[in-house]
Amino acid sequence: MSRALDEAQGRAEKKILADVQKHGWHVIYVAEDDSGPGYAFTIGLADTFKHPELVMVGQSQELLHVVLNNIGSDIRGGSALRPGETTRSALDDLDCAVLEVTAANREEWLGLAVWWHRGVDFRALQIVWPDKQNRLPWSGMAKDSLSRQPLLGPQR
Repeated sequence: MSRALDEAQGRAEKKILADVQKHGWHVIYVAEDDSGPGYAFTIGLADTFKHPELVMVGQSQELLHVVLNNIGSDIRGGSALRPGETTRSALDDLDCAVLEVTAANREEWLGLAVWWHRGVDFRALQIVWPDKQNRLPWSGMAKDSLSRQPLLGPQR
């Protein structure tokens, strides 16, 4: 595990440590503000399951937690996500894309994961959701999905 309980300074860090020890990961939610949409990401998947951390942007807090926890459960069961693939395990009947998050975006977007991993030298994947017609943001036809979910890595 990347961190020890005695290194945790605040309540948030102690909660992360407890959840990673108990469940294998923790989900952090960052609320929407003037600088951008709300988003959530995991901490612990890399250490517990040797799987990249996950991030998803632009949906409700409740949905983001459910999706990331469901995918975490799938990973615990042996599934894995890979950049360039699509997955229906995130949102039923919709093809979500999987993008590798760049180091610069890991540093900008995944602050507590950077603390956990002691820097940006870890992998993270963005789950990119399509619009209601199952079109991904880069299709040129997607409606509103790109403005609510900045792409944190190169599109496929």
